[in-house]
Amino acid sequence: MKKLYIGAYFLCTVLSVSAQEVLWQTDIKSTTQDFLSQVTPTVDLQYLITGSSIQSK
Repeated sequence: MKKLYIGAYFLCTVLSVSAQEVLWQTDIKSTTQDFLSQVTPTVDLQYLITGSSIQSK
């Protein structure tokens, strides 16, 4: 049963990473790209996002 959970977790992680790569390849605004200038995966597979603040116009 534990292997099933690990397999499902791994599958979800792979799908979320691939979905993020597809999203990153789309043409998004430069301000959003500046905000997402550095996305760092942490040890527990969370994403640490650092960058400039979002400025509303």
